[in-house]
Amino acid sequence: MNTLIFYQSMFLIYLSFFALGTINKVKVTDSFPDGLPYMKPEPLLRTSGANWEYQPHSSLKHILQRELKKHYENFLLGRFDKMTLPLYLFLSGAGTGKSRNANEFHQTAISCLSTQEDKDLLTKIKEAWVFFVSYENGTSLRNDESQPYLAIGTRMLLQLLREKMNLDDIIETYDPPSPLNVVSLVAKYYNRDVKNVTVILVVDGMQQLMDNKDDGLNSDSRFYRTLSSIGNLSFSGIFIIPVCTSTITGPIESTLKYSHRKRVYLPVASLHPPNYRQGDSLIPVFKSDEITNTLVEDCGGHGRALEALNDCLAGRNIEECNINTLMNDLRHNLTAMYRDAIFGSVRDARPIARVILTRRLLDLYTPVPKPTKHQTNLLEVD
Repeated sequence: MNTLIFYQSMFLIYLSFFALGTINKVKVTDSFPDGLPYMKPEPLLRTSGANWEYQPHSSLKHILQRELKKHYENFLLGRFDKMTLPLYLFLSGAGTGKSRNANEFHQTAISCLSTQEDKDLLTKIKEAWVFFVSYENGTSLRNDESQPYLAIGTRMLLQLLREKMNLDDIIETYDPPSPLNVVSLVAKYYNRDVKNVTVILVVDGMQQLMDNKDDGLNSDSRFYRTLSSIGNLSFSGIFIIPVCTSTITGPIESTLKYSHRKRVYLPVASLHPPNYRQGDSLIPVFKSDEITNTLVEDCGGHGRALEALNDCLAGRNIEECNINTLMNDLRHNLTAMYRDAIFGSVRDARPIARVILTRRLLDLYTPVPKPTKHQTNLLEVD
């Protein structure tokens, strides 16, 4: 009997703590009646290639200039419709540079506009409040965050409060704010009419919301619903430029369900051999020798593969090191980063290997050339 009473008491205490925790959560509007000052975002990525010179796709600035001008014109004319106010998307494979492109979006938007022709728009873009939100790298969804859309507002709040609180503290303390709640806090602090501000909202790592690989085709999935909610922010009367990134492993039409909503698909470039800036000079990341050039070429312009290669070469003399050990380390690093992608497509490994071993650009609609005898032997190696 005493045992039963003990467990009943513990259960009541648990309920009390749970209720107390719920009651103690406060609205951000009540906690910050004078608003909050804007803080610039921290970078979306901190990998070894984060400081390499940025390489945008050759058509990115042209596309962005055209679409931003249309977007702004429709905004000024009050054409608040899903067919006129777009959602900007960087969709590409894992490790190809989506986060880097999103990180550079603000500066790319500034650089693609003309001082003479786009003066008003350029001014608004330069003065924009930029928010970086990520579902990755330490700010992934927590177990008690049931609404990914509101989680965006929580991470926007983290950007403003990061010097005072961490993400878990914010989640524990405040009711999850909507993204517009957070924008309103900043506008209030500066005594600005929220209708006159410009916001660039970057949401990185949307694929983390996928419970199933086909969630992009399912309008009821939390991935698709969150993507739609981000796009709907454009209808708030605020000049908001929503930018999302997501990893895809196939053609867009087989990954993301068709919608009447305007989507601007922004291209992600395959990288040339990278450089880093030293003063006014660009310095090659990799030494120029036959072996290194071959290894760089074999990375195929894949950003994360180039980073992994650079990390493996650090402290090694390519002319003296054991190439087998180097390649084993490189394979280990890539496997650690992309285990699911690599082992999830074992049946595709042989045809992919055949394509790689041709060492040439191939036409999408022509057969892969037959491998040489040497290449066939390589394909047979386990």
